Amino acid sequence: MLKCRPKTQIAVKKPTKSYKKDLPYFTQFEVSMRNKPRCCWVVIFGLVRDLTALVQAYRGRPEVMTLLKYAGQDISHWFDPSTGDIKYHIHPETGARVPFTPFGDIPHVQPY
Repeated sequence: MLKCRPKTQIAVKKPTKSYKKDLPYFTQFEVSMRNKPRCCWVVIFGLVRDLTALVQAYRGRPEVMTLLKYAGQDISHWFDPSTGDIKYHIHPETGARVPFTPFGDIPHVQPY
């Protein structure tokens, strides 16, 4: 079972224990059925996030395609568990610290 909290942005903060108690539960199967532009859910660190509004806001743009490809799935591996922000790495050619997005561009994350 997974907790649910609608969220329209990608970066997340870890919820407190009291916050988690008040959230509804969803099975992985229920989440997996929400994999379309009109109903796009993902799981991040055990919480269900409704990204439908974000997908609608970016409709037709390439970065939304990555979200739709992973809709209905757990995308926790995209994020740093200690910060809740997207993971970063050192770019091999420039040496700059840049977002690690091997799965494709995503909204609110500047591609490098």
